[in-house]
Amino acid sequence: MCHRSKIHGGMSKQRNIIDFAVIWRTIHQEAIPDQENKLLQNWLEEDPEHLEFYEQARRFYAEGSHFGDQEGLRKAWKSVRRKTRATRGAIVRLATIASGIAASILIVAGLFYLTNKNPETGIIGNARITPGTDKAVLILSDGSRRELSPGNAFVLKEGDAKLSCTGEALEYMPSGNRISDAEPRLNILKTPTGGEFVVRLSDGSRVWLNSGSGLRYPVQFPEKERTVELTGEAYFEVAENEHSPFLVSSGGQVVKVLGTCFNIASYPESKFIFTTLVEGKVEVFEKNDPENKCLLAPNQQSIFSKKDLLVSARNVDPSAFIAWKEGRFVFDDENLGSIMQTLSRWYDIKVIFANTGRKSVRFTGNLQRSAHIQEILEKIEKTGEVKFRIDDKTITVQ
Repeated sequence: MCHRSKIHGGMSKQRNIIDFAVIWRTIHQEAIPDQENKLLQNWLEEDPEHLEFYEQARRFYAEGSHFGDQEGLRKAWKSVRRKTRATRGAIVRLATIASGIAASILIVAGLFYLTNKNPETGIIGNARITPGTDKAVLILSDGSRRELSPGNAFVLKEGDAKLSCTGEALEYMPSGNRISDAEPRLNILKTPTGGEFVVRLSDGSRVWLNSGSGLRYPVQFPEKERTVELTGEAYFEVAENEHSPFLVSSGGQVVKVLGTCFNIASYPESKFIFTTLVEGKVEVFEKNDPENKCLLAPNQQSIFSKKDLLVSARNVDPSAFIAWKEGRFVFDDENLGSIMQTLSRWYDIKVIFANTGRKSVRFTGNLQRSAHIQEILEKIEKTGEVKFRIDDKTITVQ
């Protein structure tokens, strides 16, 4: 376990010593004690190169380059270190910051140390792994199944309604005839691991299904209420209808809206359900106790505990939680166990941790979902914290 190094306060007769932990926390807008803040201000004023490094580090995080080329930032930090050594023989340490809650290792700037370490990388084994694609299985109301994939277009009737598939998206067109609450035909759309798909429902709402997910919904909604059931993760753009609320049921939680944009992550293996609001307002409540609820405003996320049936809310940046819809992986101080689980769904791989302690190592990064798995793993390996072995479609974390 790596613990945060101590901060040395006060003015040196020659030069201040600064711990990168202080820089990291201020860049990420975390509160720091007055003593540390004073130390940082003294350090920034001491040398123009210090301020230049601070600004470079701030831009590095802001631009989402966490997994990319860090050589410029590394060189800048080395230069700062050399100056400090020359004046008092001390070493300006870049700390590996321990998580404040889990006390597990956090790699500053995501996936690399800004020290003299420059570990070699090299994935062991051959990869036969490709990124996910647009693919799904549609289960019709009579139980029949249709494979959905690019180039496989079709149109068919479901009761009075019609549905069409371009091979990359599915769309339902209602008949216009009124139906009662007891009459709706139900369809199920399932995405396998390594798949994603988009469906436009009969009311005009659009749903993006992430890999390993399922959506159960009426072919044509009744007048009074629009209800769907979700397993896994999906992004919703709900068509406005003040007379017919839209309900998403998932794992003991219900989200109620009239018209808005939000993301729900409700995978069965997770202990929590995360609902992230982008636009509008939503109400999140326990399925069997509607009074156990919270209201979300934009840029807020609810956390529903499946075990305790408790729901709470926090402020977040929604872009990180809907990045998958835009074709990116965004990991913000996320542990490697969770990261590899996300990768396993998209690349349809099995992950084995030879060293279970590596699950708690935390990373930050921004990558394309279209990237080859080996490219992603190589960038993680550059930390020197883990190694990977690939055997067909099994990845072992060493």
